[in-house]
Amino acid sequence: MGWRYGPRAQVIFRPSDDFNLVSNYAHYLFYDAPGGQLLGSQPVLRTRARYFLTRNLNARFINQWTPHSDSVINDLLLAYNPMPGTVFFAGYRQTNSSDASVPVERVVFLKYSVLFSY
Repeated sequence: MGWRYGPRAQVIFRPSDDFNLVSNYAHYLFYDAPGGQLLGSQPVLRTRARYFLTRNLNARFINQWTPHSDSVINDLLLAYNPMPGTVFFAGYRQTNSSDASVPVERVVFLKYSVLFSY
């Protein structure tokens, strides 16, 4: 068992109804007990942008940097909502490390979701 302290900061920028930008910084500190020895420190910087191209089509981009794992994650998601309860997603994720010790990971996916109500 231990103790965790995690101060956070968030900045939200909405210049229009169609676009918003949210940036978060969290710094997690892990201790063996309150006021005890520091066991670990994990800062995380995350930025998310979302843009509504039309009422039914939007794009979301997320960038996250975690220095403890020395990686940068980029996510792109397109969502299309042709009618209420039905959504089509297309996504792309790329994970990079700052050194070449870990190969670049890339993932592409498609998802179709339907809500059945009766």
